[in-house]
Amino acid sequence: MMIENKKLLLVEGKDEEGFFEALCDFLGIGDIKIIKTNGKERFKPEFDAIINAPGFEIVTSLGIVRDADNTMAGAISSINSSLKKHNMPQPQGHNTFSSNEKIKVGIFIAPGFQDNGMLENLVLETVLTHPVKKFSDKYIDDLKGNLAPTVDDCQYNFPRNEHKARLHSFLAGMEHYVPSLGIAAQKGYFNLASESLNDISHFLRSL
Repeated sequence: MMIENKKLLLVEGKDEEGFFEALCDFLGIGDIKIIKTNGKERFKPEFDAIINAPGFEIVTSLGIVRDADNTMAGAISSINSSLKKHNMPQPQGHNTFSSNEKIKVGIFIAPGFQDNGMLENLVLETVLTHPVKKFSDKYIDDLKGNLAPTVDDCQYNFPRNEHKARLHSFLAGMEHYVPSLGIAAQKGYFNLASESLNDISHFLRSL
């Protein structure tokens, strides 16, 4: 990998990469290089590789977007442990920046409006008035009310990842189904002008 941009945005995977490419294009932001780190489990070794890649010395702004999953605090702590290892600025909270004389670093923990969850939650906030949303939610709610919790030893269990289940239930209602958040964003299935994206849009503009 050769770093050729002064601004980098690190995201978890291909879906996130596609979504943020679509959002940056919508916002008219063309100077950010988006790099996927292949999931939170691979973040530390991938981050090490990016920091040590040829050309990284030109980077002046580094944004890191990650899912909260169980807690924002846990995600922030995990990211900051990698930043500390490389003597880089360590933002002290969600949607905050920290800088030194060389680089500015920002952290955004999705969805941003609650302590747990993921990017899928934030994206679905952009389609609350979409006619499909009501019925896709009803489908997942009906499953939740009739299937055993995932912790039970049962043949028929509720999906382990409710956030992704709700997203794909919504996407299944589109005229042309695509099994990818990133591709769906690029096809215009989400409202990128939604106020629910104000915080993440401001974060991107602040890089």
